[in-house]
Amino acid sequence: MTAKVFVSVGTDHHPFDRLVGWADRWQQNTHRDAETYVQRGTSLVPPTVASCEYLDKNDLDMRMAQASVVVCHGGPSTIMGARGAGARPIVVPRDHTRGEHVDGHQLAFCDHLERHGLVWRARSEAQLFALIDDALTDPSLVRVDGEVQVGLLASTLEQFELKVNGLLGRGPGGQRLNTSSRV
Repeated sequence: MTAKVFVSVGTDHHPFDRLVGWADRWQQNTHRDAETYVQRGTSLVPPTVASCEYLDKNDLDMRMAQASVVVCHGGPSTIMGARGAGARPIVVPRDHTRGEHVDGHQLAFCDHLERHGLVWRARSEAQLFALIDDALTDPSLVRVDGEVQVGLLASTLEQFELKVNGLLGRGPGGQRLNTSSRV
């Protein structure tokens, strides 16, 4: 059976050329026999792997469910979709200091998920290559029970949202708290 690697950069308007390039080099340099497909958004078209700008939800869900390995950016919806499809994704969060996003929330979110064993996080190209290779050698590393894991991830997302809202001076549900005092 041919190994299928699916990579998604999500729908943010910032290019994520770093992840697309890494996926392309993994295919080109070490795994020409694998079937790699990249949803690239506004990123550059990779020279080796098949890609598209965006997928509708049905196509995205299908590709995640059929993939041997799912690699994605650190967007909560994409990660939840991967987990719902039964995959523990390998994540490469977008880094705002590289112009890949507006802030560092994906970095913080992925750190949190990694601490709880919900994702594998790649911090470098070499680490991404190693994680994909490990996952192809032992598929149990990247497979999960989708229904149970979506519940765990939803709980983690709620906890993370509460923390972020607290930092932003917002209450549950994101409403701005009245922080001014009246005399």
